[in-house]
This record gives sequence, structure tokens and C-alpha cells, in this order.
Amino acid sequence: MANFAQGYADFQPLVDTARNQVLPTARGFSLGNRLKNGMFDCSSFVSTSLNKLPGFDYIKPYFTTQNYDPANPNNAFAGRKDWQWVQGSEGVMPGDILWRKGHMEIATGGDNTIGAHSTRNGVSEYNKQPPRTYSGYWRYTGDQSAFRQPMQASPVASQVAQANPQTGLGQTNQTVQAQPSPQPTVVVMPMAQPEQPRGLQGYLPSPRPMVHSRASAQLLQRFLSQMGGQGFA
Repeated sequence: MANFAQGYADFQPLVDTARNQVLPTARGFSLGNRLKNGMFDCSSFVSTSLNKLPGFDYIKPYFTTQNYDPANPNNAFAGRKDWQWVQGSEGVMPGDILWRKGHMEIATGGDNTIGAHSTRNGVSEYNKQPPRTYSGYWRYTGDQSAFRQPMQASPVASQVAQANPQTGLGQTNQTVQAQPSPQPTVVVMPMAQPEQPRGLQGYLPSPRPMVHSRASAQLLQRFLSQMGGQGFA
């Protein structure tokens, strides 16, 4: 048996479908009323999840676990090369369909599984039935490109560029307008004032108004009269 733990990616689209499309519609576990009013059993939950993927119309929701038995020559994957049965639990990846006689679920990573567990445990994603409790698993080994969402291209990458052999720069079919450069911040500095002459020891004299009083005027007139000068009128 080939070792599918190497060389194959997980089947995340199946996990996403089971988790986001089928599980929200589930109301409970039932064998007799499965697929009625949101009721599922284990095989109908897995089959419904598969059937919601594009190209999986060969999966019928009314299948039972016997239809997934690898020993059944008419099982759901008979004659298909894009599904492989792996015995044991080694190398289980998300999206592998775990199977044992009477029960099946979808692995979602680690010891977690998603599916319709039982009347007691209902329909959910949990880790009470780890992969080691199953006989083996079915793995999808086909092309997954039809199931995965394409990457969103950036506006620049979506432009059709033609290489310029001289400059090596790409030329697009769209005109790219130059964006104005941001305005520089202008800081206005005050103009330098001329330095005033300083007196002795750096003292900067400040002009003082002359104050005349009547007494000082009389003293000044007496001094001038003694000197023979003219007095003030």
C-alpha cells in the first residue's frame, strides 16, 4: 500500500463544506429520519458534504456506511483513480474520510472529526472519536483546483504588463497618473537682530529719560550764574 502521508495535500474543501454548509443545517442525529428536517446519520452527513462539491454527483446522500466499505466491490469510489483507500490511521490529514464498520466521519485535523456521531453526541465537530479508532480512511488524490478559491489579484498585478527589453520595466495598458508630492513644511525663522554695543563688563545700557524738577533747575541756574553764564528764563 502506498504511503499517502507523503506527496498529497489535505482535502480542505471537503472540511470547509462540511463545517460551513452542512453542519449549520443539522438539527440532530437520526437513522430512521435522516435527511428530514435537518436530521443526519453518519453516512448521510458525509455524503451530503461530498455531494455539495462540484463534480461529486456520483455520491448519493442515501448511501450507507456499507457503500464506503473498501471490501465492497461496488463501493462509492469503485473504479475511480482519484480516491485511494489507506489502511490504518497513520498520516491522516484534514478532509480524509475515516471509516470503520458501521460508522464514518471526516477528519478535520489532529484528533478532531466532524459528522453525525450518535443519538447521544449529536452532530458536531469534536475529538471523541480520534482517527486511531477507525479501520482506515479514504483520501482524495485528484485535482483540487476546481474546489479552491482563486487568489485575489492586486490592482497592480491585474494590469496586463508588457516587458520593455531595453529598460526591463513593465508597461501597462492603463495610464498611471502621477500623484502630487506632499507639500513641504515651511518653518519661518525670525531674522537676526543686530547686536547692540555693550558697556563695561558687558553691561548693556538702556536709555533713561531725563527728569527735571524745580529744585534741580534752581541749582543749575545758581551754578551757571556763578560761572558767569546765562540763566534760564
